[in-house]
Amino acid sequence: NKEDHLTPILGQISGELNAKNSVEDEDLDDRHPPALLRVLAQEIGCNPADIVDVELSLCDIQNGTLGGVNKEFVFTPRVDNQSHCFT
Repeated sequence: NKEDHLTPILGQISGELNAKNSVEDEDLDDRHPPALLRVLAQEIGCNPADIVDVELSLCDIQNGTLGGVNKEFVFTPRVDNQSHCFT
């Protein structure tokens, strides 16, 4: 099945995604796109070069809602099979 519900967070043009735009970017690990390291560093309050490695699990942050004719269905992110990954 084609995944059509996941929102991309990075561009697909590798030249822009992997571009090192400043002198500070030269110290970044080549295993990760500089654009991703800059976003993560901004979110956690550090320098991009301080990030050694990453393991990300992204999730939808929208609030859940009730639906259906009688509001008997719960439509909410994060209620899935993710918990079995840790057992």
